[in-house]
Amino acid sequence: MKTADGKLYAKVEGNQVTFTYTVPKTYKAGEYDIRAVYTAGATKLETEGKLSVE
Repeated sequence: MKTADGKLYAKVEGNQVTFTYTVPKTYKAGEYDIRAVYTAGATKLETEGKLSVE
């Protein structure tokens, strides 16, 4: 779900998250930085990666 702040959210079920995202047609080919953050109480986990658009 995309909120007014421009962030995307997904629901954690069990130990897994499935996230479907359609890349806008305005994105040009290349690599884009992506970041995922999980928070629950005092726990915060983060990871970063690359999204390749061809």
